[in-house]
Amino acid sequence: MPKFLSISNHLLFWLVILLLAFIPLYPKFPLFNVKGTFVAVRIEDLLIILAVFLWAIRLLISDHIKDFFQDRLNQALLLFFSIGALSLFAGIFLTHTIVFPHLGVLHYFRRLEFMLLLPIVYSVVTTRKRVYISLATLSVTILLVNIYGLGQQYLNWPVISTGNSEFAKGLILYLTPGARINSTFAGHYDLAVFLLMVLVVLSGLFFGLKGWGVKIWSVFLIAFSFMMLVMTAARVSFVAVLVGVIAALLLSGK
Repeated sequence: MPKFLSISNHLLFWLVILLLAFIPLYPKFPLFNVKGTFVAVRIEDLLIILAVFLWAIRLLISDHIKDFFQDRLNQALLLFFSIGALSLFAGIFLTHTIVFPHLGVLHYFRRLEFMLLLPIVYSVVTTRKRVYISLATLSVTILLVNIYGLGQQYLNWPVISTGNSEFAKGLILYLTPGARINSTFAGHYDLAVFLLMVLVVLSGLFFGLKGWGVKIWSVFLIAFSFMMLVMTAARVSFVAVLVGVIAALLLSGK
């Protein structure tokens, strides 16, 4: 059993590293569509389900399941999921504000799917070496996302969007003059959200990591990502970046 837990821990860590690069970089081609919606199941969904399944098995056969439920972060997530489930139930059966119940369920499970990655990452990125591997993977991913966005704008690289039911079939599109970049994401707002999270993380890391080489690389990624954020023209994200960066600097004592 200890050997299985050790092997599964390493496997889960490398699966997390794969997801860290795959989710932002792989264009949003559908694997198959959900009947009655224009929601599509993609390869990343299957990888996330695999990660959740492996993590759940490890949690169940280990002696740490009690510790899991006592952790404040996990308690906050469980509270959030419980409120979401209660809201979904009320919208379908009590207030009837959810016209299409299957869409409400799909929205709920999509949020559950992505937020469950937080305790998974928290449980496997436990050493300094793994933190460095994660940060290196993230930095390369950020660079490639930004380069692809520039390619869409100036080199006519293809766009895969899920902006409407027709686009969600996986059509290969190209930006028209004045259109906002998506990069490898399903829409310009998705790209903007990714970039604002990146800018908040990099702002804190600039002061947390030592070495001028790392700091110069961080400044380059910050400047590149901010330029791409401007090109998305997602105005709400500018406010979110301002609030997020100020919070990151305050929390890092800067």
